[in-house]
Amino acid sequence: GFNPNIVVAGYKKELLLNHLEGNNAVEIAVQEEQKGTAHAVMQVTPLKDKLKENLIVLMGDVPLLSQKTIQQLVDVHTKNNAIITVLTAQTEEPSGYGRILKNSKGNVVGIVEEKDCTAEEREIKEINSGIYIFNTSYLFDNLSKINNVNKQNEFYLTDIVKIASDEGQVISSFCVDDVMEITGVNSINDLEQLQNHLNNQ
Repeated sequence: GFNPNIVVAGYKKELLLNHLEGNNAVEIAVQEEQKGTAHAVMQVTPLKDKLKENLIVLMGDVPLLSQKTIQQLVDVHTKNNAIITVLTAQTEEPSGYGRILKNSKGNVVGIVEEKDCTAEEREIKEINSGIYIFNTSYLFDNLSKINNVNKQNEFYLTDIVKIASDEGQVISSFCVDDVMEITGVNSINDLEQLQNHLNNQ
């Protein structure tokens, strides 16, 4: 039910572009070099005037994400009148995921990628799904503030959460019940595991 739908095509983009050829329901933004998640969103800038008040950023490798969860995320974002809302999950195996940083009131104040975590931050069990709702104007007004001074030399979309927090903006979160919903596919083995999980539902 979202409109417009924009696909950012980067890694092996030819396969994706061939798959989407003739699909009038989506628009394409091409990411020639893969320089991180914020860099991917930056490729949408020429199309930003077509966007509505809020923008949902979804990951293309998270096949089990449900419509119900997306709707719950939208509801939380709207209820809290938030600038950013982050979809999170709790897991006993957080390895590989960014960790959610919260203050004493339980409000999100930042997200740190695992490679940049301190030993204490690695113990956090609430993880970032990479799925967000942003106030569109705020997002594009602040993308240029993100730098790539980190261990991967990438432009992290997560940095905008810290920027918003430092400004005192409202950042909300919704924790999904089933971590498998936000589990990404990075290998054939990952795909088989998610397929087995789906078959056992």
